Amino acid sequence: MTSTTFQPAAHHGGSAATAPRGEAHALIADDGRRLAASWFEPPQGPARAVALVSSATGVPRGFYAAFAQWLAARGYAVLTYDYRGIAGSREGSLRHERASMRDWAVLDMSAALAAAQARGEGRGLPLLLVGH
Repeated sequence: MTSTTFQPAAHHGGSAATAPRGEAHALIADDGRRLAASWFEPPQGPARAVALVSSATGVPRGFYAAFAQWLAARGYAVLTYDYRGIAGSREGSLRHERASMRDWAVLDMSAALAAAQARGEGRGLPLLLVGH
């Protein structure tokens, strides 16, 4: 069994200019809520798998950008997203946000999973789920 250690691309021989960049996208949950998301694509060649990164409670997707870049540089198409009420998915005042952990799990994670599955459809790409 081999193991791989996570290191941002800049520390792994890459540079900021060659590191994969996240492209902004929007996911739409079943209740119509718009969720901010980012896709990180492999810089060279087609993806060998799709990775979905679900953030820790209350953590913005940007926290995982370096990890997503690292995965993309190794051939993964990576989707990160903000749960409703967090960072790019916040609508208005946080005080008036009525999102629950159940909303995050049932609605938001489902929207992200559907997008990740759609990305790999037709090509038979494996799906990696990363939770924090």
